Amino acid sequence: MKAIASVPELTARDRATPATVGMVTMAVDAVLSVFAMLRVGARLLALEARLDEIEARPVVKYCGTFTPGRYIENSLVTRAGSLWCATTDTDDVPGEGRTDWLRVVKRGTA
Repeated sequence: MKAIASVPELTARDRATPATVGMVTMAVDAVLSVFAMLRVGARLLALEARLDEIEARPVVKYCGTFTPGRYIENSLVTRAGSLWCATTDTDDVPGEGRTDWLRVVKRGTA
C-alpha cells in the first residue's frame, strides 16, 4: 500500500485565509483516496485469510489398489472391492486390525 502523505500544519495566515473550492475539492479527494486504499487493503486481507483457510484443508489423494506400505492421512485406496480412507498415517491393512482406515464405499456389484 502507498504511504499516506503527512498533512502540513496550518499557520495563522492559513487559518485567516478562506479556502477556495479547489482547495476543498483537493482535500476531499485526498481523504476519499485514503479510504479507498484502506478498503482495498481490507479486501486483500480478507482474501488472504480465505486463501489460507482453503490451503489448510486436507488433501485427499487416490493411491490405487492397496499394497503393503506406509500411507499418509487422507490417502484413498481400493482393497477387496471397497474404497478406504486413511484416518491417520498408517501402515496397517484396511479392514483388518486397528481402525486407521475408514471404509468410504462398501464392495458391491456394477
